[in-house]
Amino acid sequence: MALPPQTREESFMQTSLGKHCYGKSDIILTGVTNGRLREMMVSVEIIGGMDEVFRDGDNRGLLPTTSMDNAAAALLHEHLNDPPEAFAARLARELSVTCAASVCKVEVSEIFWSPESSGYSVREFPERWGSIFVTAECCGPEQVILHAGYRSIGIFKPSGTSFTNFLRDSFTDAQDSQDRPVRGTVSITWRYKSSHGDHRETGPLVRRAFLAAFTRHQGSSVQHSLHAAASEAVHSSPYVDALTVDYESLDSAPVDLARFGRSSPNVVTRSWPLPRHRISLTILAQDPES
Repeated sequence: MALPPQTREESFMQTSLGKHCYGKSDIILTGVTNGRLREMMVSVEIIGGMDEVFRDGDNRGLLPTTSMDNAAAALLHEHLNDPPEAFAARLARELSVTCAASVCKVEVSEIFWSPESSGYSVREFPERWGSIFVTAECCGPEQVILHAGYRSIGIFKPSGTSFTNFLRDSFTDAQDSQDRPVRGTVSITWRYKSSHGDHRETGPLVRRAFLAAFTRHQGSSVQHSLHAAASEAVHSSPYVDALTVDYESLDSAPVDLARFGRSSPNVVTRSWPLPRHRISLTILAQDPES
């Protein structure tokens, strides 16, 4: 027997609200302190705790996003001489107190400018080192989880990585390789042990340790070398207790130059933008005494 059709109200009452959030992205703020120009790109995400806003239209728990702009500007003014970690953590705490959210997430990317002798400043382009970012998540009073990291560091390892004895199925046409070049981009994110940190001290240590270990490691796969490099980098600073690596590379293949009468030990490869290979892993620092 067919069930009676539900009314719109009955159908609505049987739903439940899952993950929900709102916020503001890419707020660009510029300040000057002691003749130095500092520019920040700030994104705010208020996550959860707003059932009445979404379900009932009750706006008493809905903070205007312009208030997030204003809070970011006011607090940056107070933290212009501090590392961005301090600014991000403070903004996350302030918004968490105001909003009845489960999590308040603030991400800050610093846009670097350098002073010139003639008295003006010019934009720096640190892309080859990867752009730096900071994330603070406030999950309750004073419960701030602080991360920082680099996005899109370009890496190229001409040799030292093999790929053999891998899983094969009926669709596998990959061949064993005793040595192959590795080229891609890697993003490195570390979690601080406390709600305080300074990427200007921690970042260079993590980056150098990771790149040095990745370059020298004799890996049986890219995964193998990424794990070895991340394991070394997570111990490069006493302020880090976890490290995440996201790797992405293009499809590429050597060009058969013999067809054109070229024969030499030099190798030329051809790459194409899609699809991309992706690998991600997280390493936790363990206390040697535990």
